[in-house]
Amino acid sequence: MAAVALAGGVDDADMEIPEGEPCESLEELRKWKSDMRGHGTVAPGVVGTLLANLTQYAVAPSIAKQWSDCPFPDDHPAAAAVAAGTNLLEAAELCKAIVDAAMEWATDDMLMMVMRWVRRELMELLDKVVAPDLERVSHGGNESAAAATLERLALHWVRFRHTVKLLALWVLPSVDKSANTSNLKRRMRRLPAEMISCFDSLSVKFAHLVVVPCTTLLNRSRRDEATSDELDSVAKVADMMLCVSQVTLSAMKPFSHFVGVSQHQLAIRPGMSYFDRFHVPVVESAQEWYRGAALEAAEAPVREYLADVERILKREAETTSERLHRSTRNANIYVVQQEMLLGPGRAVLARVLEHFPQMLRDAHDAGAGSEHVARAFALYNDIRPSRIKVNGAWFPAYDSDATPVVSQLATGDNSFFEFVRDAGLDIVKARFTRVKEHIDSTTGGSKGEGGERSRLKNYDPEFIEALVSLYRWSEARVKGDFRGAAAFKAAHGEAFKEILGKAHEVQGQDAQAAYGHAHCVCAYFDFRLRRGDMTDEKLRRTIEDLLHIATFLDGDIFIAHYRRFLGDRLVQAKGDLDAEKIVVQELSMKYGKTATFNLEGMLKDVVTSADISTSYSEFARVNANRRGAARVRLPPWNFDCRVYTTTRWPRFQDIPEVRVPPDAQACMDHFVKFYVAGANKDRRLVWQWSQGRATVVARMYGSTKTLEMTTLQLFALLRFEDRDEWELGELAEQLGVTEDVMKRVVHPLALRAGTAKKSKNVIVLVKAAGGAGGASRTKFVLNKDVAKCPNRLIKYHPPQWPRP
Repeated sequence: MAAVALAGGVDDADMEIPEGEPCESLEELRKWKSDMRGHGTVAPGVVGTLLANLTQYAVAPSIAKQWSDCPFPDDHPAAAAVAAGTNLLEAAELCKAIVDAAMEWATDDMLMMVMRWVRRELMELLDKVVAPDLERVSHGGNESAAAATLERLALHWVRFRHTVKLLALWVLPSVDKSANTSNLKRRMRRLPAEMISCFDSLSVKFAHLVVVPCTTLLNRSRRDEATSDELDSVAKVADMMLCVSQVTLSAMKPFSHFVGVSQHQLAIRPGMSYFDRFHVPVVESAQEWYRGAALEAAEAPVREYLADVERILKREAETTSERLHRSTRNANIYVVQQEMLLGPGRAVLARVLEHFPQMLRDAHDAGAGSEHVARAFALYNDIRPSRIKVNGAWFPAYDSDATPVVSQLATGDNSFFEFVRDAGLDIVKARFTRVKEHIDSTTGGSKGEGGERSRLKNYDPEFIEALVSLYRWSEARVKGDFRGAAAFKAAHGEAFKEILGKAHEVQGQDAQAAYGHAHCVCAYFDFRLRRGDMTDEKLRRTIEDLLHIATFLDGDIFIAHYRRFLGDRLVQAKGDLDAEKIVVQELSMKYGKTATFNLEGMLKDVVTSADISTSYSEFARVNANRRGAARVRLPPWNFDCRVYTTTRWPRFQDIPEVRVPPDAQACMDHFVKFYVAGANKDRRLVWQWSQGRATVVARMYGSTKTLEMTTLQLFALLRFEDRDEWELGELAEQLGVTEDVMKRVVHPLALRAGTAKKSKNVIVLVKAAGGAGGASRTKFVLNKDVAKCPNRLIKYHPPQWPRP
């Protein structure tokens, strides 16, 4: 075949290289090296001798070693040195030292001779070895011959690449530092690139035999039939195309392009050898392959299908990661995603979305995560077209929706959002069904005050616990299966906003439905916090649950409800004050200091009031130790009073005037005298009769019992020291309250005659129907059966006051 033309328009037929004779032995070569030092110039004859020695002792033997299965002819200069057993390693070192010494004094013309000699050596490789070999192998024309061509071309490329690097390392550094003109230096630095570009003519000539074996081998690897060694031939061809593409773009430094294919940072684009002759055919072949694979698996179960796609993507990544340029690798991965995860018209995606709710339902029923859900998210979350952008366009080009694919799993039809929302609304519907049944059973089907009160009182633990469980599961899926993706975080939040904020639209209730949720949540946590026996871990979890649910409620309504329940707990001394402080601190961080100002003030009042109570106890003890007129006569009551700031606390039931028994009045007057004697003389105390508590040691019918009740219940019970029977209206008149208030006070203490026999022995009063005067004539008498109660301590429920 004809000689291959060099890049840059230089033809090796025009080479003029001086002739010379190599040294006959290493001893002669050592002597010549010594003679070279100190010379001020280098004669042309010396250059000829130098190149002859390089050919025989250094470069040619190295080339022959690299091309061992196709050696040079026997008449090649290197053959004699090999036959004589010369130490080629020492000879090569001597030659390199001679080159360094000679190039130090060489002229530009002599440097050009060296460059031409390098070109000649490389061109002989292409003309005498590479091209004839490929021509011979490619004559068959069938698939096996094409595969053999690919293997031979890959092998030749590796050797040629090594040879260019060898010559550049041995010769060009010395030539470069000795060149006197910038033009000559530029030409020298381009020499390796010119040599690499020579191989481009071969890749063009055999292009039709190169791509087909590459795509065939890649398809065989997709069937798990190709070996790693076979795939390495594809990597070598890709490396050749990349190097050729790189050196044709710009003049590089001599060795900058000697990197592996996977390390190439070259941005490929149309018009480049790699893009047109390799990238495009390989990607189009992958498109055809995976489109067929998707059609074959169209009827497979979705979960098994996604598992297969995950395995295919992993295999494709492993096959191409170290063998193809990153652009080709990313394009192939994108092809798998488009063909097997989306499909034509997104048919595959539609089928996955159809089964996605069932995957979520199975995971929710199990109360844990799901490998199928996690796999679906991971596969669709990794579809990123930006990875395959080439020259401002897309290759391969697919019609794509502007919405990210993974967002459809989060918020589209049959999405995570819809599943969580529907599951939560089912919980809300079940709650309203229970509330309606409770109201109907309490009021006989009407929604009167009693039924409404029962609804508000009912904290419905089943509802809150189901809601918290759903929240925990949903949050765990976002953090686990969905890797904290922003789209799923938003879907999680929006679902609970729908559940708690718009439930009334689903239930057909009015706007008070959301109000009812806030009350129910606060009532549930009131029950939990009243127990006061939670460990730090359990308290932390309870607070987290409270804040999680409260996030989706109206903040002002929630704080208002929480304030009411907190006030009841603090007044009744239920729960743990330290735990209350922790909860308020967390609420302050979430809603701000302004929103929780009153809550913090209530906690401060409790601490301040405890100090006042301690001081009053000391004041009362001092009074008891006094003698004569200085001593205030007080009943043997253990009187205590808590003082709170009105503006900070929720409103309690207002009972303006109460006729207080004399003993109680004496204790109250004594406390007021103590309180206003200090710095509080300008403050006015308003007694909250609905909140007082009393512990009474009662002796009735030969039995001593300890009764816990409210202050007003105590005042009513004290009237029975005067006589055994009272009418409701008479008791109300005695205490100076309305009959409605009196009825609420005595109801927990009384039992209608002949009813609730199991609880008769714990009821302190027995109630009989009134006469002609109606409810005001209802009579109450002391219950003699209370003496039969085995319990020494009996606790009575406080009156049920309507909220102001």
